[in-house]
Amino acid sequence: WPDLCRAGRVSPKKQFISEPNTRDDPCCWIVAGSYGACVGFHKLEVKSKRLFLDFYRREKGMGGKIMTKTTKTIAYLLPILVLMFVPYFMGVGMQQSKDSDNIQKTADMVHAVLQANRETYSKYIIERLSREDHVIKASEHWVEDKALPLPAQIFQLSSAELASGAADLSYSLQSLWAINENNFPQSNKEREGLIYVLNNPGKNYYTTMEKDGVKYFMAVYPDHAISPACVECHNRHDDSPKRDFQVGDLMGGVVLRIAM
Repeated sequence: WPDLCRAGRVSPKKQFISEPNTRDDPCCWIVAGSYGACVGFHKLEVKSKRLFLDFYRREKGMGGKIMTKTTKTIAYLLPILVLMFVPYFMGVGMQQSKDSDNIQKTADMVHAVLQANRETYSKYIIERLSREDHVIKASEHWVEDKALPLPAQIFQLSSAELASGAADLSYSLQSLWAINENNFPQSNKEREGLIYVLNNPGKNYYTTMEKDGVKYFMAVYPDHAISPACVECHNRHDDSPKRDFQVGDLMGGVVLRIAM
């Protein structure tokens, strides 16, 4: 293989570049990396020989034995070992990157479902039954008042149900201006995520974290006021640290965690 590459008769890299459909295949990256390593094989081989040659010239003088059998073997094996391990580490790096992309896509799809359910509840239950038809009211104290839970409350209730049975996936609604102290960020990374989505409109925040010895992929998605009921509750609540929300304003973030 190295001889073929040096002779110019094998060029997987050229084929790889000319076929864009192969660029997402980790195997093609490994082949291209192998070719790149082959191209440098001869130069590395020559440099390694010169390294040992110079060493022995200094130690034994110009008239001494230049290279022993052992040093010749090392000089030949060194570039071969490099050639073997470069594609391996490239393959490991590509696989880790692919796994991270897959988890991110999964998190985005889970959030899309959560957001659709929440908007449906706000639009067809809260707005219609409570504000338009006045069939039943929505209240923060929905148990005592025999009323409908607010959109944020129904979201937290479903989160608690999930947490009781699925340890590998969890989500919560958090805010820098939370009414309930349990809805403030619980870690530095969660706070960083909330600040990031606040300062970068339209963008999500992705990172990793550890909890109880388990590594999680964590995503923070911007959470906006989706109904007048959300705005009215926060603006008139005695414990609310911010009382000038409008529909569409950023109120916090949805924090989603997936075990890796």
